[in-house]
Amino acid sequence: HDLDEAIALADRVVVMSAGPSARIVADHRIDLPRPRAINEVRHEPRFHALQRAIWEDLRDEVMKTYGAQLGGAA
Repeated sequence: HDLDEAIALADRVVVMSAGPSARIVADHRIDLPRPRAINEVRHEPRFHALQRAIWEDLRDEVMKTYGAQLGGAA
């Protein structure tokens, strides 16, 4: 559940849609060279590009979840 850690550790990051009928909304290949040390890889320009791209896909789903939680509480 940590985007930086996912990028540093994974070869692929899959973003799922929000809700019980989840589906894949994005699939990102992590093409950073191995071995990767999370404290070092965070300085790579490609790391930041991946982080921005994945967060763009993830942000919409996060906001849907927050909206559903707020709507359900009202």
